[in-house]
Amino acid sequence: MSAYRYVLLLFVFSFSAFFGWGQLSVQSRIYVRTEVHSDKVLLRWIAGDARSWQLLNKYGFKLERLTVARSGVVLEKPEVLLLAEKLKPAESDKLKDLVREYPMGAVVAQAVFGDNFEVSLGDSPISKAIALDEERQQRYLFALYAADLCFPVAKEVGWGFEDYSIKEGERYLYRVSSLVPKKELTIAEGARFVVVGDTIRLPQPLELSAQFSPAGAYLSWDYNRFASLYSSYWIERSEDGKTFSRISDLPITRMSDTEKNPHAPITYLDSITYRKTYYYRVAGVTPFGSQGAYSAVVSGMAYPPLTTIPE
Repeated sequence: MSAYRYVLLLFVFSFSAFFGWGQLSVQSRIYVRTEVHSDKVLLRWIAGDARSWQLLNKYGFKLERLTVARSGVVLEKPEVLLLAEKLKPAESDKLKDLVREYPMGAVVAQAVFGDNFEVSLGDSPISKAIALDEERQQRYLFALYAADLCFPVAKEVGWGFEDYSIKEGERYLYRVSSLVPKKELTIAEGARFVVVGDTIRLPQPLELSAQFSPAGAYLSWDYNRFASLYSSYWIERSEDGKTFSRISDLPITRMSDTEKNPHAPITYLDSITYRKTYYYRVAGVTPFGSQGAYSAVVSGMAYPPLTTIPE
């Protein structure tokens, strides 16, 4: 798929963004995230490691909703509603349409259904075994990152869900269970508690700054404060300070080595015309595709390099 190789190079250092779950230790369990809106609850889940991910793609997930309280009263026995008996990736016409529409859809499809992810460590039996494990790990990481940037594809491959059957005054526990046979691997279920009416608030990014130089506009802003909320950001630019437009087709995320510098800001270098004022603002994007409030606007002008020597 044409978009796969492009995105593979573009995001090869970007894996710390997964739901803000990049710091979690590897274990055989499912992690769930939710986003509450006035008329629906959005859900996303991931497997905690590559082996679990591969098996869950084969056997699938079960999604249930337990109503635990109504009108402020805790129910003696939770009401269990089966939202989906089995959710798993499948090559469908709808997925093919989404792949054509969203570049990240191609990454997910290639990771799940592609014949190979090119990993070569030699021809010895040990090297081949390591290569297979490395390939599975790469499929896992790329698929999760791409799904974070494309919720429609995440839903289609069984890693996300929209629940429109919510009712005001109720409280739910969403439970995502593994359908992998226990004899193959025991994978702990994931769960998330939700209060209907507790709608999500998406704050503006903080500490946006711009340094203008002959290379262009170097933008940076705080990433860590909202790392568990925003997986990526849109950057918008204006020439009059009023009409803004996005400067890229895809949102961006932090590209730095987070292990060596965990508090590094997110940065971007934008090439611009000399001696012309530009205005910038950024907005966070959740793994569900929801956009937050805009940051404060920063502006400035780039000048050509000074090549004259004073005498």
